Amino acid sequence: MKIGYIDTSVLVAMAFDDAGGSFIGRFVKTFDRLYSSSLLEAEFFSAAAKENRLDDARQFIRPVRFIYPDTNLTDYHEQVLKKGNVEGSALHHLSCALYLFQQPAEVFFLSLHPTQSSLAAALGFQTDFM
Repeated sequence: MKIGYIDTSVLVAMAFDDAGGSFIGRFVKTFDRLYSSSLLEAEFFSAAAKENRLDDARQFIRPVRFIYPDTNLTDYHEQVLKKGNVEGSALHHLSCALYLFQQPAEVFFLSLHPTQSSLAAALGFQTDFM
């Protein structure tokens, strides 16, 4: 089973055909399951509103299974930050992925942000999809 954690940058690229969005979309469709933090939903709908694309926003988030950690993520934040610094939203996505996946090597972390991707790789996630 092919599993991925997807961040907002990838969904935005797919929805608005930015940064090779068509190619990325074909790759993302090969996954059996996609997960993300509920933060993706807010970030994506905000981007869709800016692009006047709210009408078709739901179709892009439909395949994503959202996770809602039932605990604080402090230990995961610290684990990420030991590998390098990153902005808050990227930290949240990385920490949620670590919370969800005990074996990161079995999961793709899908992001178009170079720093976030390099930290995901340093944490053991697969990141090479381009």
